[in-house]
Amino acid sequence: MNVWSRWIVRRQRKAHERYLQERERQKALEGQDVEEAMRRTAQSSATAQQGQYWQGP
Repeated sequence: MNVWSRWIVRRQRKAHERYLQERERQKALEGQDVEEAMRRTAQSSATAQQGQYWQGP
């Protein structure tokens, strides 16, 4: 198998892995309430940013 063929096979395998990961993520989100999931994401993001920029007394 030459380099070009190995490169093509690797790209296809990586794309398939990304597809499987996205499918698992969608299944996990399927049972959740959309608004609740967005609220949780926004809250954790805001908390992380607050800690990043907080100067303190």
